[in-house]
Amino acid sequence: MRIRNIGIVGKQEFLDKAGFIKDLKSLIKNCDCRLVYTNELADKKFLARCDLVLTLGGDGTVLKVARTIAPLGRKPYLLGVHMGKVGFLAETTPEEIAKDFKNFISGNCKKDRRRLLEVEIMRDSETGGKTQIFKSLALNDAVINQGPFARMLTLNIQANEKLVAEFRGDGIIVATTTGSTGHSLSAGGSIIHPRLRAFIITPMMPASLSMRPIIIPDTRVIKIQLAKRKPLQTEVRLTVDGQDSYPIEYGDIVIVKRTKAVVTFLRRKETSFYSTLRQKLKWGD
Repeated sequence: MRIRNIGIVGKQEFLDKAGFIKDLKSLIKNCDCRLVYTNELADKKFLARCDLVLTLGGDGTVLKVARTIAPLGRKPYLLGVHMGKVGFLAETTPEEIAKDFKNFISGNCKKDRRRLLEVEIMRDSETGGKTQIFKSLALNDAVINQGPFARMLTLNIQANEKLVAEFRGDGIIVATTTGSTGHSLSAGGSIIHPRLRAFIITPMMPASLSMRPIIIPDTRVIKIQLAKRKPLQTEVRLTVDGQDSYPIEYGDIVIVKRTKAVVTFLRRKETSFYSTLRQKLKWGD
């Protein structure tokens, strides 16, 4: 896909950096491209007109844009400009973008495709059976945990209708390979290379020392149910990519599965997953 139309999405504090935005506009113009969208909001209608979207900020901004463009039929490429904290998903910085920009526009770069997962909540309906009450896409993870009161949860976890475990603890994380370097890693999960097609199920504060993270093929459909063992004593929520959140009741079933939706990041040719781990997570130091 030839890159002609470019959009910029970022926090307002970064969009207000007049000097940097002016330089960015000059780069875009000098590459014979057009800036068609600049906003804090990831508006699907406008992003659908773009061939490339620059995200200004941290990983949260990247996740927001990725989840917005993933369902589009014609998806723009993503290029993260790191202006936040860790910026693991970002590829360049305000200081570096000028020397690399023409390579990104001309295609002299790598294309890094990342698959998303689909998350839904099914709840008992008044007429019998289950009704879908929530549905969302995640690039990183789906997290189930307790609310403001620190009470232990009991979760029944299945993969393709087979029992994985009945888990007791603070919560559970189901992460993609992309999300394996995020919340899951902080909870003790493994780092998974993004070229592998897998999920990682990571317990949060398990009551049993033997309850460890497990990596399974992403062809499995994961179902997680709050066990009906006692009245609801604390708020329990499902959070998707740290952005969408929805309350869960006992008896609800959270379904996590692979989708066909992908997003494509632009990377410098010299970038590798291992160099990113070393530079941004200080892996091996």
